[in-house]
Amino acid sequence: MALDTLTRTLTKADVINMLRGTSPYGAEMQKAINMGIGEYHGGQGDHFEWCETWHDEWEKPTIQELYELYCDIEIDNQREDVDKLYSVYLVYYDTGIDPGIEGVFSTEEKAKQYIEESKHSPLSIMEYRMNEGNH
Repeated sequence: MALDTLTRTLTKADVINMLRGTSPYGAEMQKAINMGIGEYHGGQGDHFEWCETWHDEWEKPTIQELYELYCDIEIDNQREDVDKLYSVYLVYYDTGIDPGIEGVFSTEEKAKQYIEESKHSPLSIMEYRMNEGNH
């Protein structure tokens, strides 16, 4: 099976949207609260909420700080995997409108393995890479 891999440079808006699609807990939730980009609401329906995308607090952290938080929350916890600091691989359905994201992986090999083991088809891989100037 031939797989096409697209590459795109991540913008800060991309990373913010990726983060807002996660549900942090524990240390990562506290880090988001400390950064001012999320809030914990206690009580009977206790839950965490990210700030709205237009909120000024998103401008304070760098794209790298936001991306590292995303990695801590969403990607496998192998911190020695340096690839994940610079790019992620999204496995998605190419619907022609909006891609339906099925998974986020730190390496292309893991993304390909997921597709091979998946019962779903057709899935594609897209690499999202950090801008080299942001390291």
